[in-house]
Amino acid sequence: MKFAALVNGFGKLAERLTDRFWYYVLLNPVAWLLLIFLIVAVHRNYELEGQLDTVCDAIEIPDDFSFDDKPKTDLEKAQNICAARTDDTGDMPED
Repeated sequence: MKFAALVNGFGKLAERLTDRFWYYVLLNPVAWLLLIFLIVAVHRNYELEGQLDTVCDAIEIPDDFSFDDKPKTDLEKAQNICAARTDDTGDMPED
């Protein structure tokens, strides 16, 4: 008998919490919509980071590579980006 009362008590508590959750969602749906957009943006950024890692693995960066302020070819642009990613600070190193 006590177990049934305990389960019934948890059921009522869960129902009250669920009702309260939906009350606050309906109270401020814009905040939840923005939270969903943030989660999607972070996930998409994570996916693109993996694609950029794949591209940088495929591009060969010479040992004597120096950054060019105005790269002329797409390969030089990609080498600048990938070399900056492998730099410890994340900034473009100065010559």
